[in-house]
Amino acid sequence: MKVIALYPIGNNEYDYLKLSLQSIKKIVDEIIVLIDHPFIDNKNKSIIKLLNTFSAKIYFQSKNKIKKSTVDREFLFQLGRKHSGTHFICIDCDEIISSSFIIKSNNILKKMKTGEKIMMRWLSTWKNPYFYRIDKKSIWSNMWKDFIVCDDIKQNYNSNYGFHEPRTIGRNDKLKYLKIEDGCVIHLQFIDWQSFTLKQIYYSLHDLFIKKE
Repeated sequence: MKVIALYPIGNNEYDYLKLSLQSIKKIVDEIIVLIDHPFIDNKNKSIIKLLNTFSAKIYFQSKNKIKKSTVDREFLFQLGRKHSGTHFICIDCDEIISSSFIIKSNNILKKMKTGEKIMMRWLSTWKNPYFYRIDKKSIWSNMWKDFIVCDDIKQNYNSNYGFHEPRTIGRNDKLKYLKIEDGCVIHLQFIDWQSFTLKQIYYSLHDLFIKKE
């Protein structure tokens, strides 16, 4: 078993990257990062320095590469396979793994079967790092996401999911739902409300332009 964390980096989604890396480092054998295209300013150089402190393997996506969505997860998975990964944790820069999963991760991952995916609660912190949204009205409440997969090399990304690719590669026919006390993923992007609002505008425009093509 070789557990690899797969990180896409693009736009401005790296304000919480250090926290995310700290949460993941104890449960993975390797960290692979795909940067949308080469960074050149001082802030982005500091991100590269941070990634190096965690011994992350850094790759750059071609600026002119045609992608299915804003994040090229399919190419990121191929990089993970080249590094002989068997289990992939698909996490974004503004997400952290709960300490409960860190404690139990080894036993949970060892029991996974080929092609199986782990669905975890996706808790959205809401304008504050101490609260998360759990009401029935919001689309950001009571969400699950396929964060982990035991790879089946015969499968690839299904193109019938709409504009955005799913987190993990392969069909969603072997799903295991993890109890929240056994682990969850905490989404931090809503703490910075202005940044979140701008991000939603960006994604809406991106999808609109794709639909017109």
